[in-house]
Amino acid sequence: MKAQRRMLRRTVAAPSIPANGSPLGSSGAPSPSSGPLASTLPPTPGEVLVTEIKLSPANRALATREGNPALTTARLALVVPQGFDPSKSWPILVINNTENYANIDAMNEFKEAAFAEGWIIMGADPIEAEKSAHGGWRSPCSVAGLDYLAAVWPGAQKWPVACGGMSGGANNSAAVAGEVVKAHHPLIGMLMMGCNQDMASVELRKGSPPQFLAVPIFLSSGKADTIATPAQTEEVKESMQHTGFRKLRLETHDGAHVVCQPHIGEALRWFVAASSPSGKTPTPSSLGTFFKKP
Repeated sequence: MKAQRRMLRRTVAAPSIPANGSPLGSSGAPSPSSGPLASTLPPTPGEVLVTEIKLSPANRALATREGNPALTTARLALVVPQGFDPSKSWPILVINNTENYANIDAMNEFKEAAFAEGWIIMGADPIEAEKSAHGGWRSPCSVAGLDYLAAVWPGAQKWPVACGGMSGGANNSAAVAGEVVKAHHPLIGMLMMGCNQDMASVELRKGSPPQFLAVPIFLSSGKADTIATPAQTEEVKESMQHTGFRKLRLETHDGAHVVCQPHIGEALRWFVAASSPSGKTPTPSSLGTFFKKP
């Protein structure tokens, strides 16, 4: 059995940022080189770095629309790959959990595979005092995390993003992905594991732009899954095709309702290849230059 890499966890102090979500420089103007992520980064590859960020007015408005008006602050966790250099461009995997469970907790099942493929992996949740059991908080917190990385790392607004999760986390990934597109972060994939509902079509009907239909969707199904059965996952794929999603992959594994580790790597490589005009997948160590625009 393959030994898992031990990933250390480090928590840094909450940033000093204004209401618009941008870090402040000494003059009070937004500065990409200030704030705890900038002052303590680059993080050690493989460590889980955790900090708190304030939501912008736009993300607070999104939280209000989704039934969580008290949401002002998010906890952001991320892991960067070997060779990480913020002056280059890196793909980001945004993880979502099921029901009302924390996204950051779900990172544990995906971070090894993402790390191996040269991806940043990220999760974001509300602070406990502001977490609503019923209101929507995943999209505001996840988009706030991406916005914050774009503020502290110049060019990160253009870094490619994929959303992924298992079971209900797969369903939640569709909703988050829709808001990622609306926030003008380039979405290159959705990873849906153990999925028995077509929430991508629901998100499209809620107002996601037409280019949402061109985003690759990777479905992972366990042959022994009794919660999201192979037949149900096939129905999800057919529903997505009927809606007009053009890039779909359904792969099966011998397990039950579990995260299939090899499928994570397959999906991430496919997303990168699909976003390349040549259709080629670079090695993990060359992703930073692969996505860098001339």
